[in-house]
Amino acid sequence: MRSVFKKSSQFILVLVLSIAWIFSGWPQIWNNPSFPPRTDIAYADSTTKTYSFPSDAESWSATACGAAGATCIWQTGDGSPANGSLEEPETRKNKGGTWTWQLSGITWESLGVPSGAIVTAVDGSYNHTMATCTDCDTTGSNTSGTLLIRDSGDTATVATLETAVSYTGAATWASRDASSAQSIGASYQASNTSIILRISGSIQTNNVNGAQAVIRQDEIALVITYTPPVPTFEQSAYRFFENANSTDVGAVLAAQDNAATLGSAGDAFRLRMLLHIATAELGLSGQDFKLQLATRSGTCDIGFSGETYADVTGATAIAYSTANTPNDGDNLTGNANDPTHSGHTIVNQDYEEANNFTNTVAAIPSGQDGKWDFSLIDNGAPASTAYCFRIRKSDDTDINTYTVIPEIITSSGIAPTLSFSISDNSVGFGTLDSEAARYATGDTTGSASETAAHTIAASTNATDGYVITVQGATLTYDGNTITAIGGTSAASSPGSEQFGLRITASGGDGAVTSPYNHASNYAYGATASVADEIASDANGDDVSTTYSLRYLGNISSLTEAGAYTATLTYVITAAF
Repeated sequence: MRSVFKKSSQFILVLVLSIAWIFSGWPQIWNNPSFPPRTDIAYADSTTKTYSFPSDAESWSATACGAAGATCIWQTGDGSPANGSLEEPETRKNKGGTWTWQLSGITWESLGVPSGAIVTAVDGSYNHTMATCTDCDTTGSNTSGTLLIRDSGDTATVATLETAVSYTGAATWASRDASSAQSIGASYQASNTSIILRISGSIQTNNVNGAQAVIRQDEIALVITYTPPVPTFEQSAYRFFENANSTDVGAVLAAQDNAATLGSAGDAFRLRMLLHIATAELGLSGQDFKLQLATRSGTCDIGFSGETYADVTGATAIAYSTANTPNDGDNLTGNANDPTHSGHTIVNQDYEEANNFTNTVAAIPSGQDGKWDFSLIDNGAPASTAYCFRIRKSDDTDINTYTVIPEIITSSGIAPTLSFSISDNSVGFGTLDSEAARYATGDTTGSASETAAHTIAASTNATDGYVITVQGATLTYDGNTITAIGGTSAASSPGSEQFGLRITASGGDGAVTSPYNHASNYAYGATASVADEIASDANGDDVSTTYSLRYLGNISSLTEAGAYTATLTYVITAAF
């Protein structure tokens, strides 16, 4: 026994098209420069290293101690300002010679100088005493010691920090700080330079039984002056966005580090850029920058070949826009689509409507990136013209490295178009039979032979063409359904429930999407809640493509009788 259906399935075609323009204000006429202008920061810093010897010799070692047999020691019973000092004793008559203490295997960095800094000068001092002078020489052979810096190979003196004091007898503790800071030669200025610290003097007793001499040093101090390491800057990443009247941005205009094209003349847009900081931290408001643009010559290359850059102002072809509610310098609001750089931490900075700009929100540690948000507008620029952007220091010097160069292309000046039409929005199968396939027709009576039920025509001048989708449940009656074929095409199979769609295309560059493009099989992968792509055109040449749609209906002998219908919604989306 076969089931007979008195009414065919109807299809209602709904077209959805949405094109939006965002008005973002009139072009700027002029914009005052920031006042007063900030200047680059250059400064010196210093660190102090002191050896007080409270519990040991702090890695200083005696390499000579006067006459053979004498032993220089660290002693705990005396010192200045507290107990603990280096000592050169001689308790034998008519003995003496040169004594030397030194500290090897050190660098400026181990003495407290930041990595990457340049050491320019060192001022040294120490405390000293001749604790004992019993029949000791008083004619200049007992000295407090010369404090100096030697190169790591001990072949040259880098700087003599303090000269020695000659004793004329026993003396109480005193400070030796007679010399000013000593310059450090260029060969020894790098923070990782290895050096030797040395203090060396002489000791001598007279040729008298019971003669003794004891000299001590304490509180050896170095004040090291250096130029802090200078941050380096890399223009590391960018992304273009639609404008939004806030410190956030609108929809993305292009993938990260890719050129973007404006949709219309006079469009406002946003450019978010990253600067990677290396070598040293960029302190708060540590460097003034400015944004520049140039008409592209060939490509927006990192060597600026053929381009002439100029500062972006309120009057340039691509200008700063002040039409938004936020003020220049307000803190930007992060966005999930913001540019990133090699997994580095991003330190958000400011929303910018004018040059100059700096990092007013927070310092940027070395190895991290600062992010700025530039509010820009097509200010009467020629159609279909490409512009390049770069960040430069406010003193008109380049930053260290340009890895990417943002590029924006103005609109072609042609109004966006999207055309979408259907020949018939109500089609039907007529009466379905479990022994033979049925094909929908525009007059709703159906056909036993395959035929196109209706056509859809589509075209656009959108840069990246269009996509057409279908959405809707399969044939349904009173809770009963005819099974949709699904996302894999299949041949017609009378006696089995099947609802499917097959499409062909003619004219233009449009193409049917698999599985709907099969030469004879049918498919239907959409549902009431899920759309399925059926066709696309990647070329926005505004040439129309006609799509012929064929619908297949098959039932089984067990399919419940009734008037089955389906509402299918076709949507075209253009990528301007």
